[in-house]
Amino acid sequence: MGHPVVANKDSWKKKRDDLSNKRNLLFKKYMRNPQDFSLAREIKAIDDEIAEYTAKMTDDNRAERKARRTATDSPQN
Repeated sequence: MGHPVVANKDSWKKKRDDLSNKRNLLFKKYMRNPQDFSLAREIKAIDDEIAEYTAKMTDDNRAERKARRTATDSPQN
């Protein structure tokens, strides 16, 4: 049961890492030409996507911790 969440988390982490790498490359270009507002918009969009993946990963981590607590708190017969 827990395997799909791990797969999602791994894919979200990879996607977030890929986006971070792309963002860092664009930011280097932007630093050479800070008047390029199209680059700034593209960086902002990537930052928003990174934030979404980070939030998904955080939510999954919280759900896993809650499930572990619930499993350990449940009465044993």
